[in-house]
Amino acid sequence: MHCTYINFQFCIIGSFHFISIKQFSRFLFSIVFIATSLFSQENSSPEIALPDSLSKPLKRWFQEGIADSNSILALNRASIYFENILPDSAISLSRLSIELAEKVKFKKGEAEALFNLAYAADNKGNFQNAIENYLKALSIEYELQDTAKILTTYNRLVSLFGESENSQLREKYYQEAITLTQNPLYDEIKARIHVSKAIYTDDLTEKISLYRTAVNMLEKLDFPNRLSLYYSFLGRALARNKQYEEGEVFLWKAIKLAEKIGDKRKIADSYYGLAEMNVAATRLTNAVSYFKLAIKNYTELGKSSDKTNAAFAYRELSKISLGTGDLVSAIDFGKSSLRFTQEAGEIGLQTEIYEYLSSLYEKKKDFSTALAYHKRFAELADSTKMMESNEKISSLELRLRNQLKDREIELLRTENALKASEAEQNKLLRNALIGIIILTIVVVILIYRQFVIKKRSELTLSEKNAQLNEAVVFAERERLRAEEASIMKTEFLNIAAHDLKNPLQTVLGFSSLIGEHKSANEDINRMSRVVQSSTVRMIRIIDEVLNLANIESPTFELYKVNTDLGLLLSQVIEQNLPNAEKKGQKLNLTLSTSSFQGNLFADIDLERMHEVLDNLISNAIKYSNPQKSIWVSAERLEGKIVIKVKDEGLGLTEEDTKRLFGKFSKLSARPTGGESSTGLGLAIVKQLVELHGGSIFAQSDGKNKGSTFVLILPAAPIS
Repeated sequence: MHCTYINFQFCIIGSFHFISIKQFSRFLFSIVFIATSLFSQENSSPEIALPDSLSKPLKRWFQEGIADSNSILALNRASIYFENILPDSAISLSRLSIELAEKVKFKKGEAEALFNLAYAADNKGNFQNAIENYLKALSIEYELQDTAKILTTYNRLVSLFGESENSQLREKYYQEAITLTQNPLYDEIKARIHVSKAIYTDDLTEKISLYRTAVNMLEKLDFPNRLSLYYSFLGRALARNKQYEEGEVFLWKAIKLAEKIGDKRKIADSYYGLAEMNVAATRLTNAVSYFKLAIKNYTELGKSSDKTNAAFAYRELSKISLGTGDLVSAIDFGKSSLRFTQEAGEIGLQTEIYEYLSSLYEKKKDFSTALAYHKRFAELADSTKMMESNEKISSLELRLRNQLKDREIELLRTENALKASEAEQNKLLRNALIGIIILTIVVVILIYRQFVIKKRSELTLSEKNAQLNEAVVFAERERLRAEEASIMKTEFLNIAAHDLKNPLQTVLGFSSLIGEHKSANEDINRMSRVVQSSTVRMIRIIDEVLNLANIESPTFELYKVNTDLGLLLSQVIEQNLPNAEKKGQKLNLTLSTSSFQGNLFADIDLERMHEVLDNLISNAIKYSNPQKSIWVSAERLEGKIVIKVKDEGLGLTEEDTKRLFGKFSKLSARPTGGESSTGLGLAIVKQLVELHGGSIFAQSDGKNKGSTFVLILPAAPIS
């Protein structure tokens, strides 16, 4: 009743040449379902049984004997499912899927099956077969214009040629992949391609550049698991290049993100990277701490590979202790390393540790223990060589058997093809004349139909072109009218403002003279001050209306220069300090001191950004009560510069927040020192910030609870 693994494979391959595809497929799946049933019942391993999403379409196909796209896709998924359970059966399933897909002309299913077959060949070390099937899959994917599948296949080719000495082909496929599309929808796959090349690149500078590109792509997407891994890759590469400070930043990013998603293995790997970096930087105390954190996480995971990594970490701790002259700790850590290699069954590393412990005890002058460890080292070294030799022989025998089977299969296929060809020839000759006549009639009908369709299409296209041209002319005419109207509006405002400001300046001058005249009594002085105050406010409103109109004009331009926003903030605060001191207020400025976050350079129009910052800080002074504090801060975060102006003032209501940046908005709060407000300042600020490619918003817990204005601007690249 039991079918052995080898017999199962032999049955599949042997039956393929003597029965039809339909018969063979039913035979194959009866074996597959029986095999998976036996495994799941006898071995108590339910994970080996096919899930319903695969078994239902396959059972339907098995019962009805109809190969359609759903059953082919299910076959491909089954192949992936069996990849680690029954790898040779997975290969047979992929081959069957290819045969069926070719028969029903289902290109998508054929490409997937070829990819699965190539992946399996790659895992079994059959390099040439893997390349051939990847390239066949790639050809069909290009035919289907399936960009995601094309990039995925290129990623496998870049990895495959990364392991070989043919760097030219690796570079060729890499360049074809990254230039295929600039659509950000495919950035996640392209990031994987950059990393695949980086892994096999010897040039450390290029490796770092590729990892940076991948990280920058993923930071814009939601792939935290992969981003944590790439942070770790980049951090380790930077550390190898002696860029310890930046390397540490990315390794900590990897740890924080891995902690957030609960991935202990990535946490452990990143701590291991930090430890290696600190060893290279001769910061041995830090290195010991990080190795211990890595061991703690590897131990909690408990898998064989994790125990092996813990063994490596203990060995490094032993070497550090030995280097500092602590031979006792070196031996203890070495024993711990040996224990973990034994639990992991890692013979090669065990051999190295036995030899290493022997040398430690020799230094301790404990020659008896040193000899015992050396004998164990010698025994394992001999057995390791014997195992490697046996594995090599088994591998060669397996490859020879597969080669002979492939030749037998090819001979049988050739014989079957010749027989089928003879039968088809008679049929073709009998039906050739009928086919030619029918084909001629069909061709004539198609040509005539194509001629009629072409004429109709030309007529329709001509009409559409005429309508389109009319629409384009109309749209351009309307655009020019709108632009002319905007320019006329700006010119009108300039003229009107000029005509208004001249008499207002006259009024301001005479009111000042009246107030200064010695014969003027107190009432006249008071009225003079009211006239002056109102006139100044009217002139300010006119100036701000002109400023807003100028900003909204189509001809408005920014004149950007690379500027240190920290320095600009200091200047604006210094200019506003007298007004704050009049109200007994305290202005506090905080700039990030980190060498990375403290880089506050941005490309800005200096005059306009001065206007923005001055408005925000003067508003904080204006709407805060006396004896209060105002905090201004700036830092660099993820390619942006974030500036915050926080006060203890009158705060904002929910309704205020909605109307905050509107023109001539009247809010619930009023200046606390009798200052004036035009209602245009924040509208101008919002326009200028957005023209710089930035954004601005306000936060407040409510009335009389203060407010915080947050300004975000693109940071200049760090050279």
